Amino acid sequence: MLNFDYYRDHNVFEVKHRIPATADKEIYYPRKFKINLPKNIKDWHISNNTYLFNFENNQFLVIQAGFIDNNIQRAWSFESFDDVDSKRDFYNIMNDFGLSENYIDKKLESKNSNRLTKLYTNSDVNIILFNVKKENYDDFLKNIKTFEYIN
Repeated sequence: MLNFDYYRDHNVFEVKHRIPATADKEIYYPRKFKINLPKNIKDWHISNNTYLFNFENNQFLVIQAGFIDNNIQRAWSFESFDDVDSKRDFYNIMNDFGLSENYIDKKLESKNSNRLTKLYTNSDVNIILFNVKKENYDDFLKNIKTFEYIN
């Protein structure tokens, strides 16, 4: 089950389902989690265990949630995500949602030096901030740091 709660200054997104994935007869259960999200979500998409949120002004937040079977977790940290390979990785993620590179390029025409792209990870979960306006970065950061696993 997915749940959205709407508040004056943020939204809360909660994933409570345990619909498993299988590979080579192994069963993998997705992690349950909740996270605060900034306001002004234009649209959102789900593919497997990845969640994409498109905010106004073509700012994106992607959550690649881990599986219960993956118990390798480190402290949360930021990693660079500003190079060509990172853009290609982002295109691949968007393609998983059925969104073409042309769609993405149109959305990212506004990409410039006033935008930031960051990866926040604990090696189990990746949260990608892509094309976020510098003036909105602190709000996005405050919200993504609320990520928590739930039972």
